[in-house]
Amino acid sequence: MLISACTRNNPTEEVTATLALTSTPSAPTPTSVPAAAIVNGEIIPLAWYESELQRYLIAQEAAGTPVTDQAAAGEKVLTELINQFLLAQGAQEGWALRHG
Repeated sequence: MLISACTRNNPTEEVTATLALTSTPSAPTPTSVPAAAIVNGEIIPLAWYESELQRYLIAQEAAGTPVTDQAAAGEKVLTELINQFLLAQGAQEGWALRHG
């Protein structure tokens, strides 16, 4: 490959460059999804948690009981999402809920 360029001092000077060929890099790996929690290897995406938290806060406001403790609300929403994942995983494994 030949690359030429001009400079102020000597406009006719040629510059050459040699490109070295390298091996192809390994295939890219997928970027992991930011997780709010991982339940038995399954990710609860952070974006989903944040969306559910916003829905909860809006619902509480609409019901006339605005949330005053944001951390407690976040914990409540995350616990509920984890419980939903556990129930879904149990159902996939054939578990059934039994009431005493």
